Amino acid sequence: MRIMAMRHQVTVLFGVVCLLGTFLSGADAAMGAVGAPKDVGNFANSVEIDELANFAVDQYKARLNSLADISFSKVVSAKEQVVQGTMYYLTIEVVEGGEPKLYDAKVWVKPWEGYKQLESFLPSASSHFNPAVDLSAESGV
Repeated sequence: MRIMAMRHQVTVLFGVVCLLGTFLSGADAAMGAVGAPKDVGNFANSVEIDELANFAVDQYKARLNSLADISFSKVVSAKEQVVQGTMYYLTIEVVEGGEPKLYDAKVWVKPWEGYKQLESFLPSASSHFNPAVDLSAESGV
């Protein structure tokens, strides 16, 4: 009798663990996968996001080794992903040669190390005829 009671307790405990696991995995799915890029709330009014976008444009110009006629206009969208630090995915509107153009930039930030690196700066899929600079080979990442 005692063995049957123990089996019943183990079965009930197993069922509770399974239900708890199902509930928790459903909560993760509703909130987005852990480590997945998430929208930055109120990015249009964020000084930090504007500074990162300006940094990306300045680094792009420096990598071109020119005084390219390109200037930051505004951030169109912003996402962030927790990695070893934070990876920011920014769609930036710039003015280049008097024309507005969109670029997608990736900026990796590790504030505790004072580290900030432009990982890529490429024409956005919705913008045509932009020159591209892929910095992934240069960044060493």
